[in-house]
Amino acid sequence: MSDRFADMAAALTDDKLIDVLAHERTEYTAPALAAIEAEATRRGITQEQVGTVQSAATVKSYGREEFSPLDHAWSHADIALATAILKDNQIPFYIDNPTSSDIMPTEGLASVQFRVHVHNDHLARARELLDEHYTADGGVYALKDMPVKDRLKLLNFNEFGIDAKTAHEVVDVQFSPQERAALAVLAKRLLGEVETIEAEQGRAVFYYDNLQELSDRLSATDAQKWHVIELVALLEVVQIYCDDPAFPQGMDDTINGLLDFFKSLASS
Repeated sequence: MSDRFADMAAALTDDKLIDVLAHERTEYTAPALAAIEAEATRRGITQEQVGTVQSAATVKSYGREEFSPLDHAWSHADIALATAILKDNQIPFYIDNPTSSDIMPTEGLASVQFRVHVHNDHLARARELLDEHYTADGGVYALKDMPVKDRLKLLNFNEFGIDAKTAHEVVDVQFSPQERAALAVLAKRLLGEVETIEAEQGRAVFYYDNLQELSDRLSATDAQKWHVIELVALLEVVQIYCDDPAFPQGMDDTINGLLDFFKSLASS
């Protein structure tokens, strides 16, 4: 088991360990969860304690007639973010089977539209939350213009998976020497601070395993070809540090480019 995950788990309070085991298992990678389970066992936290917390949560069953659709449809690129916002605010919802748009046949995910249905008691709150980030464009929700760092912070890597084939696809991306140097510093910094970041932010660093090679490539080569997973790892790095006082100035174009790549990846 990785020492960094053990250190992360050791930094959690008993209440947080129980809460993770009771409610947040899906938010952690398998190695991180294994470390949390081991730490809970070491402290003598029992399954009965976890079960008590699980039982305390109110479990409700709903009928479909209790839900109403939101006013517009969602593209594949935006549906994960929208549902993450609803989940974070504990709003009950479900997603209809996707349909093709009226204009294009269903030949790829870019043309697919999703309908989100929200429980009637939460409909006004859901609209309020989503209206903060989205506007309607031709019957489909579209992300509003907002500062690039705000867009970056909305990404939820827990909601986004990459299959092995896509992860190792190669794409052409040209970073300037200044961008390359700044990104290399951030990647190397995260390698040394990952335990602190995971403890302070209550998250797993999803693409940690790619950071060493990524840092080395950024520092030592002028490569213009990158694996998809390396670019997603870079996006996670800049998300983690974007509010840090030491975050380099003039990185908005770099972040925008990575965000556009991420959106195209989600739509493909």
